[in-house]
Amino acid sequence: MVEMTIGDSLLLPPKKPILVMGVGNVLMTDEGIGVHVVSALSQLSLPSEVEILDGGTLGFDLIHHMEERLRLILIDAVQTEEPGGTIFKFSPHEISEYARQAKLSFHQLGFMDMLKVAGMIDLQLPQITIFGIQPYDIGMGTSLSPKMSERVPQIIKLVLEEVEMFDTKKMNSK
Repeated sequence: MVEMTIGDSLLLPPKKPILVMGVGNVLMTDEGIGVHVVSALSQLSLPSEVEILDGGTLGFDLIHHMEERLRLILIDAVQTEEPGGTIFKFSPHEISEYARQAKLSFHQLGFMDMLKVAGMIDLQLPQITIFGIQPYDIGMGTSLSPKMSERVPQIIKLVLEEVEMFDTKKMNSK
């Protein structure tokens, strides 16, 4: 049992430096790809610096999860004109540029709005990588389409490579 005295504050444990966040609507088949990927990642043995978060459809409520992080890896569905299953890797700047040229899902644009708000309130943003996946199917259903399910191992591999690359950069900077 931890004893506390008057004046002690309840402190949350420090946040892990790398956050892998999956977002999306799991009630719309492939729109939930980000949530399904982080669910699969949570079953793996990951470095102690990595935290996994199912962001669902929380939108702006996720902003405080980005605080005090060095790295954010976001996984979400993107609506483009590319074939289903196409995997995109963006930085926030690149996705802003791409949004001018193609139609991205409202979900993605909501994330970009959240980043703008974070800047307005002087939130120190982590280095961000976004993996966007073109859905095959966004009809009603709580499971991924069979074709999208086949893409999950590739997406996990890309996310793990991104985590490893960040760790390597961090180690080399010391």
